[in-house]
Amino acid sequence: MDEVPDTTDIRLEYTKKDIGTLKEMWEDIFNDPDEFTEYYFDEVCTRNKILVAYDGEMPVGMVHLNTYSVTVFGDVVDCIYIVGVAVRYKYRNKGIMKSMLKKVIEDTNNLTKGFLFLMPEQKEYYTGLGFKSVYDTLVVECNIKYEDEVEERIFREFEASGLGISNLSEYDRDGLLKLSQVVNEFLDAEYPVHSVRSPEYFDHMLKEHRCQNGDVCVVKSGQDVVGLFSYDIYDGVLYAERVELLAGNVDDMLICIVRTALFNACVGCVITLPADKVTRAPLDIYGMEMQISEGHGIMAYIPQNNTGISCEKLTGRTFFDEIV
Repeated sequence: MDEVPDTTDIRLEYTKKDIGTLKEMWEDIFNDPDEFTEYYFDEVCTRNKILVAYDGEMPVGMVHLNTYSVTVFGDVVDCIYIVGVAVRYKYRNKGIMKSMLKKVIEDTNNLTKGFLFLMPEQKEYYTGLGFKSVYDTLVVECNIKYEDEVEERIFREFEASGLGISNLSEYDRDGLLKLSQVVNEFLDAEYPVHSVRSPEYFDHMLKEHRCQNGDVCVVKSGQDVVGLFSYDIYDGVLYAERVELLAGNVDDMLICIVRTALFNACVGCVITLPADKVTRAPLDIYGMEMQISEGHGIMAYIPQNNTGISCEKLTGRTFFDEIV
């Protein structure tokens, strides 16, 4: 049996000097494809901040702080998305994770306009640290029926909808700039709090999904953009975790996603949607029953010096698809 570590001398430090060891820890703890881990540490870690917990000289825990430009009631401010919260297995249940998060909170309490946000694995854990839910999601799951009449119906209804799907990789710099403007205008009109779209934002988004057997899709009706979705594919299941309904509706996006799953010979779909956009459950469309469950959503922490907003003010006015 491994000796139980003494955590009284745990040291917390913002650093990337042990990035190789942190990458190994990430690979050991998270079940991500190798291609995603390579992308994350080669690109995201060049611009983020990492708090590391040390036992002597060995990293035993980490918290990644990724900064995003966010529109907050008319102001564009820097907000911090917390990801990669991890502690080595034999160091767990000793308060290290809580100590790291408390330090992050203390060190960001001087933010005057921004806030912290994260996608919780367990909401109860973060509630105790002062985080509150501000954005709810629902997860729609279905098995793909490869029956002639079902496939024909899906493709027939997709053709009848007049919708078109293009990949983000087809857009040049000017196209990404125009798309950013369109998406920001739609989100501004409905959600006064959302991450700001830009060509760089979409470029990162595309790289993230392309390294996970996925892509980013733009849905159009004629020449008008009505929505976006991005997806990854694991073990034959398509996971659409970024679904943006702009001028479109849930049915428009669902048929586009299911059609994409069929095109990629997937056996199922797991689709995360904004909770305020789903009005019926379970869904039974296109000959396939879709079951709905509660998603992780997004929780936020408002720093002490930020007196201009509150979690209550953010709730119902915030849109955050899953971002890294």
